[in-house]
Amino acid sequence: MAFTIPILDWHDLKSGSSTALSQACEQLGFFELINHGLEQRPALAESMQAFFDLPIENKRQLSRTATNPWGFFDQELTKNKLDWKQILDFGINRDNENYAGTSQWPTELVDFQSTMQAWFDQCEKLALALLARICESLGQQPDALTRYFKPCNSSFLRLNYYPLCEHPADPSIVNSPNNKDPNGHFGISEHTDAGALTLLAQDDNFALQVFAESTWQLVKPRPDSLIINLGDLLQVWSNNRYTAPLHRVIAATNQPRYSAAFFFNPELDCICQPLKNASTQAPDALYKPLSWRQFRQARAAGDYANLGKEAQISDYLINIA
Repeated sequence: MAFTIPILDWHDLKSGSSTALSQACEQLGFFELINHGLEQRPALAESMQAFFDLPIENKRQLSRTATNPWGFFDQELTKNKLDWKQILDFGINRDNENYAGTSQWPTELVDFQSTMQAWFDQCEKLALALLARICESLGQQPDALTRYFKPCNSSFLRLNYYPLCEHPADPSIVNSPNNKDPNGHFGISEHTDAGALTLLAQDDNFALQVFAESTWQLVKPRPDSLIINLGDLLQVWSNNRYTAPLHRVIAATNQPRYSAAFFFNPELDCICQPLKNASTQAPDALYKPLSWRQFRQARAAGDYANLGKEAQISDYLINIA
């Protein structure tokens, strides 16, 4: 049976109390957003499928590299284990050297770039507005974190394709973060997102799971809604009042799965540390100041190649005796 996550209406969040938002962030850090106002979702889905339907040699012509993070990749690691998926990442090209990287576009698909850029722009606008409401729910001014995201940020959009898998991991026996199935694959193994917020548009396949109530819970997909989850940086900014949730994706067994994840990330030079008075439960800072550039690079290195222990936000906790 699918797990029920909080459902929040953006119409209500924009002008009403932040109580429901605060509760969703405190209890799970994972919620469903309806009436979000994002348009062109059918075009997004059509373009995404058209790209992943291209021959593999065409897609690999757009492969990302160690020096250019934007492009196609089908060898990503999570928790040092190969994901059963293909991805295409793209970001905003900047003239600033701090934002090195060039988005790559399939020339075979005429409307692909314009469709993806339109979706990116809508997600960025919504994420900024959501961040303002989250700041208010923490007792902060709505623009308390805006300076880290405007005029520049390091956000990117990831298109995910989960092809059919002959040897999927059995989620019924892998019911805690510490249990592993060495013989099977996950679409994505358990992880938290490194940045501030993730806005996820997914198809109708039952595959996304969140760790809650001491076990893995299957999240029911709903047409036209977005899944919002908090990332590691909001866990730090909130001083652990809000927590970035563990989540994963089951490998596809009946039909391929598609999703588009917008990762809302601050400017690379952002130094993240707990906001003052962000948590009445823990008034003293629980985290050391964190360089987003260094943390993101460490996480990306673990995704791109198996370079040992994956960087975790817990590495920045202050050891309070």
